[in-house]
Amino acid sequence: MANPAVVFLDEPTSGLDARSARAVMAAVRNVASNGRVVVVTIHQPSIEIFEEFDALVLLAKGGRPIFLGPLGERSQHLVAYFEVRWTGGTGASAAVWGWRKCR
Repeated sequence: MANPAVVFLDEPTSGLDARSARAVMAAVRNVASNGRVVVVTIHQPSIEIFEEFDALVLLAKGGRPIFLGPLGERSQHLVAYFEVRWTGGTGASAAVWGWRKCR
């Protein structure tokens, strides 16, 4: 296939140093910016790489979806989701609450 509508990439940055990972993801962003749907699995991306994504599907143990949707500028939609839905607006630590809920 020379011109696929959807591109799937499974951990394209695994084993790469930070500079190489950024270069690979810049190329991936370029593909997406030219009208392709790009689906990527990635573990522990740097914040620079994470901020390049438009949307996120975050899965818990067993494949249960936790978050599905656009990230927003500087991940504002994801942050709001954790602040409101996961802590009930109590100001509790979303990271601790999420860790307990998802393990």
